[in-house]
Amino acid sequence: MDSPIKTAYQSVKECKSDVLYLKMIYPNNRFALKLYARYLLEIKSDVVQYRKTLDSIALLQRGLKINNDTVHDLGMESFPLIPERLSDSELNIKTGENESGVLDEIEVEEIKDEDYESIVKLIDVHKVPAIQYLYTTTIIAFIFLLLIPIIGICVSFGYFKQSLTDPITYMEGVAYTRNIVNVISCFAVRCLFEELKDPNNPTQNIIGPLTMVPGFPAEAFGGEYVGRKIIEFYAKNIGTMNSMISGLRSFKPGNKHIEKVRDLLFARNIIYHFFITKENVRNIPSSAVDISYQLASTVGRLLDHDVLNVDVAKSSDSLTVRNNNVLITEAASKALTSIVQYIGDNHEKYNKIFWGLFAFFSGMNFIFIVLIFTFQKKKLEKNKNAIITAISELPKTVISNVSAAFSNLKGNQSTSQKASNGHESETNRQEESIIKLFSSISDGVNSSSSYFVLFCYVMIIALSILCFWFAVQCFFSASDVVFYNCHHINYFYGSITFLFALASRLYDICLATYHTNFKDTILDVNQSINEMESYIPLKLTYFHSIRLGGRGKREVPFEGMAEALDRATSIIKCDDPIKPPVEVPESTRCFSASNTLYIAVCYFKRFVKLMKQGVFPLPWGYHVNDVFQVGPLELHEAFFSKTGGELVPYMIKSIRKQETNLIRNSILFVLGAFIFLICILFTINKENTLIKFTIDQLLRVPPSEILRNQHIMRLLTGDYSEEAEEDFSGKYIQFANEVINRLNDIFIVCQEETGKVVQVNASFTNMFGITNEEMENTNIKDFFIESRFQSDGKLDRVYTRTMNAVYTNANNEKFFIEFSSTNVNGRRIFTGKDQTQNVMHEKLIQDEKDKSNKMLASILPASLVSRVQAGEKDISFSVQSSSVLFLDIVEFTPWCGSHDAHYVMRMLNILFKEFDAICNAHKTMTKIKCIGDCYMAAGGIFDEVNQPAVHAKEVVDFGCVVIKKLEEVNMSENEKLRIRVGVNTGGPIVAGVIGTEKPTFEILGPTINIAHEMEHHGVPMKVHISRPVYELIYGQTFDIKERGEIDVKGGKMFTYLVDP
Repeated sequence: MDSPIKTAYQSVKECKSDVLYLKMIYPNNRFALKLYARYLLEIKSDVVQYRKTLDSIALLQRGLKINNDTVHDLGMESFPLIPERLSDSELNIKTGENESGVLDEIEVEEIKDEDYESIVKLIDVHKVPAIQYLYTTTIIAFIFLLLIPIIGICVSFGYFKQSLTDPITYMEGVAYTRNIVNVISCFAVRCLFEELKDPNNPTQNIIGPLTMVPGFPAEAFGGEYVGRKIIEFYAKNIGTMNSMISGLRSFKPGNKHIEKVRDLLFARNIIYHFFITKENVRNIPSSAVDISYQLASTVGRLLDHDVLNVDVAKSSDSLTVRNNNVLITEAASKALTSIVQYIGDNHEKYNKIFWGLFAFFSGMNFIFIVLIFTFQKKKLEKNKNAIITAISELPKTVISNVSAAFSNLKGNQSTSQKASNGHESETNRQEESIIKLFSSISDGVNSSSSYFVLFCYVMIIALSILCFWFAVQCFFSASDVVFYNCHHINYFYGSITFLFALASRLYDICLATYHTNFKDTILDVNQSINEMESYIPLKLTYFHSIRLGGRGKREVPFEGMAEALDRATSIIKCDDPIKPPVEVPESTRCFSASNTLYIAVCYFKRFVKLMKQGVFPLPWGYHVNDVFQVGPLELHEAFFSKTGGELVPYMIKSIRKQETNLIRNSILFVLGAFIFLICILFTINKENTLIKFTIDQLLRVPPSEILRNQHIMRLLTGDYSEEAEEDFSGKYIQFANEVINRLNDIFIVCQEETGKVVQVNASFTNMFGITNEEMENTNIKDFFIESRFQSDGKLDRVYTRTMNAVYTNANNEKFFIEFSSTNVNGRRIFTGKDQTQNVMHEKLIQDEKDKSNKMLASILPASLVSRVQAGEKDISFSVQSSSVLFLDIVEFTPWCGSHDAHYVMRMLNILFKEFDAICNAHKTMTKIKCIGDCYMAAGGIFDEVNQPAVHAKEVVDFGCVVIKKLEEVNMSENEKLRIRVGVNTGGPIVAGVIGTEKPTFEILGPTINIAHEMEHHGVPMKVHISRPVYELIYGQTFDIKERGEIDVKGGKMFTYLVDP
């Protein structure tokens, strides 16, 4: 409600507070209770409670207490001499002198308690539909547009997290299995070195056991330092790693990348080389997983030998373990690449899905909340109008009583009574004031409440969009963690894998070339050298991809590379940086871990170069053991194993961190939105309180009046249908609107001073497609613009005088409108009359006149039309020389009889239309007329300078052209029509218009008769010309043949034929 209702409500609230406070201080004071009774009757309109209060006042007048009064009791104890109550005589005197007027003042009209109580009950249980609608839609919108989607997003993150962690877990299993296979192969040949007796010195083994720096951890090797124990540790881990990747068998069936991974790991498409002897090999199709199990089993049998001798080195188990790591390494590397591609595809797919979800949820929030606010506002306004409409329909006498009640509340009762007794006009002004009050209520809306609710909704939309944005960012961040780090799993484990592969092949070559006893322990030395040469760039590529990043945008450097290298450097301790090193490991331990790796790779490159030149290193010489010590052994423990093992847990931890951020942000944003929801509900409750207060004012109205008013009773029972509002509008507004809306003219009502549009009628909307709501409060100058109207002068004239303008609508239809304006009571009223029909009628008349002129021009030569229209009666002239042509269809009568009339007329129309076009193309020629199938034309009639040679040539050319045109028509229409053409030139001839009702143009003279004879005696499809024509066109390009002398009317004549 607007300010009058709010002010009244606030005043009533303050009055209630004051009266209750007074009653609390003086619980047994009849004067205070009388004020309370007056409040109940005149402000609260509670008649039932008012009567109960009168009974209490009667008891107080008799000196009886009705409430406990602690202050009075304590006072009486303090002053015991004061009597408890006055004597009866004193009481009667006081009552008679001072209270009779007060009792009269608060007398109330006798009413039926049943009627009153029923109305009170209806008001108490009454619920405004708009308020219930506001509560329901606001809460439902919050639940379904924000709460449920956010809960769904948080729950779905768990499934999303699983979809991210599964692939990287599988990658770790595959990469570690690839590493184990090469570690076992390397330490198998290393164990042979450690346990084989040196053929050159049988008292000792070829090389000694591993020597570790004191305190150096061996977690990557199971805490073992002995080759046999290390092999047993890794062989046991094969089962663990294969169980880790077993989920790949059923993971994402149908995905092209994962299907490729399954083919590489589980399909039997890898050859397992089972060596019986070096030369006797069984190639068994197997899978990568099965081969890893086979190798674990085979190395177990190899270690079952108490002592490894030459025969064991050449045995089936030794050869099988050391020569089956190449293919499984390649398969595992390809599988890892495919999983990385799968993660990349998923990342792109997830990005599209997340952006789509963000747009969907944000759009849904914005659209639905805007719609909900709009519907809520309209419904609330409708219900308010219904309430005020019902109150406004009360009879004038009732409104006068209400007005008097308001005056009594202000202490102006006596003034109002005098005005009602002596001045009827004053009463009428009071009634008008009440009606104006109701009208202002019906027109106004509590704009501050609406703006506050709108602000709350805007904040909810903003918080919702931010919530969805941060939620999507958590999904993006979690996906980015896997997307930008998954390839590091391959590169970390791959780097150390190729180090062990290099060491394994180096040991194989050293063993085979050390003594002839061991030459059969290797398959092919050159092949092993080539494998080493291919492993070195792969090793460097993998390490550089970790440290510096790869080629693609996604292959970024490892984020924790610097910390990992620093940690590895600290683990590989330098014993004494000042003491000169004696051995290579003592020197490399004082370098950084990355430099140590590069040194090891350089040594491997050196070994490859020497071996390709035929120089093979001894097992204990050329720093073979040193390279193994600082490369595969120490770097694996200090860098690759630790950092690689932490990579997947780091990614999982980062994903879980995003999940925590998602839940935390969602809770914060939802709580923020919930706070604004509470504000909206609180505002709705305030609005409900004001509406209920307005409805409570009906208690001031006699119950009989309410019960007789169907509109009010329907409203009190909760029926807020539009019927009541329509009835009210029909009484007070609809008549005027219907009158102006039924007018065909356009009406625009504006404020004279500001030019703001107040109202437009239905004709305006129908014409311009702009509703009354869209035009309200806009400036009239924004309507009369040149882009909308076209006029002969400036549009500014419309404000001062009558003006014609042309309006073109969206369908490109033009409307001709005559605008005028007038000033009435400070309002400028623009009137627009649609003159389109008049303009179109005038245009139609002009078009018909033009059509008549055109038709006349088709009958008469153009130069004579104006003379005929001017009413000239005698139009004639002579022509010195003219060429006349006749053409006629041969055997037209039998052809006409063999076809129906429609076909005949169609063919004639086609022919004569073509003939007319050809005639118009010859500037000296004029069509004279058509008589049946005969066509007559002449040349030179209207030439300013008569040149017989020119018009004779053009007429003959016309005859040739029409013959050719006839041949074309025959082909298109499948006909065999022929024409005869005759031409004669001579003069003078007489020309003129004959007739007035149906004027025709005629030419007369002997020349015409001879031309007709030429046609009559002519040859079909030839132009028959007379001797004068021949003489005029001789030497032209025509194909002329002499026909000879023929009989014509008037004698014989030499004629000629022109072949078209």
